[in-house]
Amino acid sequence: MRARLFDAGHAPRTFLTDEFGFRLARRHRAMLLVVFWGAGIAAPLVWVTAAWGSTSVLVGACVANFLGLLAERALFFADARHTVRLYHGDART
Repeated sequence: MRARLFDAGHAPRTFLTDEFGFRLARRHRAMLLVVFWGAGIAAPLVWVTAAWGSTSVLVGACVANFLGLLAERALFFADARHTVRLYHGDART
């Protein structure tokens, strides 16, 4: 079942259009995916397995993992198709 627009909502920008109407360019999406897989998964995995006993390497792996998870959260919210966007002008979700 698909929801569809019957009447347009607000014309100017609102909090909802800024937060839930976000559109991500393809090049930024690709870059965020690379950051997520590289810094969030690959680098910490390699660092932790290569130098298990080193505290500084473990801290660096945690920081890299955190940056990768931030990139993943940005992708999650940017790729979402929120129903509230119907009220503000999208033809469908």
